[in-house]
Amino acid sequence: MSNCVSRKVNVGELKPGMHLYSMAITEDGRAILRAGTVLDELAIKGLKIWGIYQVEILEDDQIAVQQTPRQYNCVKIEDEENIDRVLSDKMPALGLGDEKLAKGRMPVDEQPPFNSKHVASAMSEKFEKTYQNALLEVKNEMTKARFLQDSFSMEKMKSIIMQFLHPLLNDPIIFWKLQFIEQTEDYLYHHSVDVAILAGCISSWLGCSVELQQKLMWGGLLHDIGKTLVPLKVINKSGALNLDEWDVAKSHTTRGYRFLKKKFDVPREILYCVLQHHERMDGTGYPLAVKSDKIDIGARVIAVADVFSAMTSSRSYGKIATTYDAAETLHSDMFDKLDPQICSLFLYKLRQCFQANRVYLSDGSFAEVIFLNDTDDARPIVRTDAGMIIDLNHSRDLRIQKVMN
Repeated sequence: MSNCVSRKVNVGELKPGMHLYSMAITEDGRAILRAGTVLDELAIKGLKIWGIYQVEILEDDQIAVQQTPRQYNCVKIEDEENIDRVLSDKMPALGLGDEKLAKGRMPVDEQPPFNSKHVASAMSEKFEKTYQNALLEVKNEMTKARFLQDSFSMEKMKSIIMQFLHPLLNDPIIFWKLQFIEQTEDYLYHHSVDVAILAGCISSWLGCSVELQQKLMWGGLLHDIGKTLVPLKVINKSGALNLDEWDVAKSHTTRGYRFLKKKFDVPREILYCVLQHHERMDGTGYPLAVKSDKIDIGARVIAVADVFSAMTSSRSYGKIATTYDAAETLHSDMFDKLDPQICSLFLYKLRQCFQANRVYLSDGSFAEVIFLNDTDDARPIVRTDAGMIIDLNHSRDLRIQKVMN
């Protein structure tokens, strides 16, 4: 490009609106942000998290440097009938209607740091009762969806959000309380409730309107409704699925989408939360393997919530991962598979939960988290009960096996 001028800038001096001249790369060669990326507050924070301290920015007479952070640009949805014609081909451009998600906010002092030592006392009877009431309502409706489809009530699912779940967002430590809720029912019911709450947290952190928060929570509650239409022997199978079973399991996205679209008048944003929550930014997801510009923003929010909840929940297959394992996965996927801005914000909030955690290590010892590594939150520095200081980022043979509440 003619008239291109670049200069190196310390990450601490970056301003929202600057353009990257060259790709941002970590010391171990991981590409974090592409050349030409317009930086915002979360992207700058992400560079710090990954241990990148200096980047090249673009100064070009032909490009006016923006003075405000990037906001999500929502693409208009093509006509609804066309969606059905391309379900076996490619998805058209999607968006969240006329409302755009506000830029992600990352206020450092918005709320006091979390401390797992106080979680037990914070798990109020009111929270437990509200969560369990919502859980039972979800179980009843999803059972109807499986066995008595005509009795399934969309209004009841919406009322669960309005009456029980959305009010929980007023609790400043709801995100942390959610990690310690006891799972008393089947995975599908807990997972649906948890993803709805996480979607509400994320959309609230992003500065979304109350109306949009409720829609995304509704989408989170319904995102796996298609699993009620998949044979139980597949959903509940212990162990790996064979290829045919995997194809059936993956069909829950299209089954759920068609079920809702055919029988109910639900907002299109929710339909795409159901259809696209397993799509990935690099095109490796399903059902249509579309890439970032064709994935609805709401579905991107649900995808992050879904991955985190699925990893940290009890289920019929797979071993329960800790919040640290989930953080490591989100770190790994945040710049190719999951939306980087949503992921960065989620990890920032999760990081607040880690300080002073009491944990159980894979060698059988107990320890307390005393310092978080900037480059890898999932492998902090801990102090064991025996008084040893261990940097898990360098002691790769050790891992956090359980977080103690």
